[in-house]
Amino acid sequence: MKDNFVNLASMTQKEYKSLDENLEIMYGYGTTLFGKVMIAAASKGICFLAFGEDEEKLFAELQKSWKNSVMIRDDKK
Repeated sequence: MKDNFVNLASMTQKEYKSLDENLEIMYGYGTTLFGKVMIAAASKGICFLAFGEDEEKLFAELQKSWKNSVMIRDDKK
């Protein structure tokens, strides 16, 4: 049996608002039983997870969530 867990972190509104300034986000696409998935992670962990078949729409949602970040695609990790 696998161990599953959820890790939550708290921060102030000011910290959250400045969080994506110059933040490097690695993202990629994969295939699951539920269809295509996009996963994005920054230095502190996963910051975006979405399912869908249209990569352009998924990427647009990622950019909308993290406007000031640098996006780096890596489908191998």
